Amino acid sequence: MRMERVNVSGMTCEGCVGAVTHALGAVAGVSAVNVSFETGEATVQFDERRTSTRELVLALSGAGYDVRPVPAGNAQPAVSPT
Repeated sequence: MRMERVNVSGMTCEGCVGAVTHALGAVAGVSAVNVSFETGEATVQFDERRTSTRELVLALSGAGYDVRPVPAGNAQPAVSPT
């Protein structure tokens, strides 16, 4: 599993949080999504064998949002539950 953070611009209200969450959650291989309207970021946990950051960006772009990945130095690895 991998965790990726992306900056999402174009969110204008809390309803957008739901739209972004839905768009990301619909991507095959995504297991968890956390979207913050306050920071304009989405954190996504996904199976990198089934999808990629590019697919996440395409899903959000298709939903009408501008997206850019958080620089790699700021990305955090997924933590496996124990």
